[in-house]
Amino acid sequence: MADARKPRSFKPVAAVSFLAAVSAFVVLFAGAATAASSQWQDIGGGKVRLVALKDPAEGTLSGIVEVRLDKGWKTYWRSPGSSGIPPEFDFSGSRSIEVDRVHFPSPMHIEAGGSVFYGYKDTVAFPFYGLAGTGETQLRLDLLIGVCEEICIPATASLTISDDDLNVSDPKAQMQIMFAETLLPQAPPDDLRATGLKQTGNRLELEIRAEEAGSRLSAVVWPRDGGWVSDPATAEPQENGSYLSVFELPQGVKVPDIESGGWSFALLLQDPDSHAVRKAVEGRIGTPAE
Repeated sequence: MADARKPRSFKPVAAVSFLAAVSAFVVLFAGAATAASSQWQDIGGGKVRLVALKDPAEGTLSGIVEVRLDKGWKTYWRSPGSSGIPPEFDFSGSRSIEVDRVHFPSPMHIEAGGSVFYGYKDTVAFPFYGLAGTGETQLRLDLLIGVCEEICIPATASLTISDDDLNVSDPKAQMQIMFAETLLPQAPPDDLRATGLKQTGNRLELEIRAEEAGSRLSAVVWPRDGGWVSDPATAEPQENGSYLSVFELPQGVKVPDIESGGWSFALLLQDPDSHAVRKAVEGRIGTPAE
């Protein structure tokens, strides 16, 4: 199992990232890579499509799952809370293409229909990466996603991009993929990172270093190759100056050993009053950030 939003004023960092993406596009477009998109498919409360970039010289594939939500509708982040529906991306129906994993953009704090969760409004793009074979290829996604207005409903879609379409150049699609990458969570800086994870029975404790005062800090953990994601947990200050988030593993869930390096985390720095997400970082526990 593995955000582009509607137009808004860019912050300086976002503007720099966008200019970098444009520069990268100029270099990329000069090469042999080609990009394509699927047809839009209605999901009730919005629509979804695939955009993909194939580089036959390198044997690589990148792309986005683009979701455009109707006004007033929302969808979920990787950790939607106890009653939400996280997106599920199944690329196993593809031919001669193997998608490694799907990445989630930095989420928003959302209140809807009496529920509070992390997710997205307007338009969101989920980047993905993989390998493309040398023969005839087809990219196929079977998607399950929760969409919400006042209540949340599960929606499904099946999307494909044929080999012929993947071999036709689409500069606009290339731009969309690179812009989506600028909206992913940052790599953890020294002043906001996870420093350790401990497991005792079904209890997980994530130790965090955070030096930004006056903010609310939440954390999420998940096995890199597993099918479980924790609910967001508030990070509480400790006497030694660190912060600690505590999670409960559901009974029967199989997870990797803490020492394996198979765990990932996300930290959300939020406004203490509005809970708006100011910064999101994401990385591996005990290994250099990817």
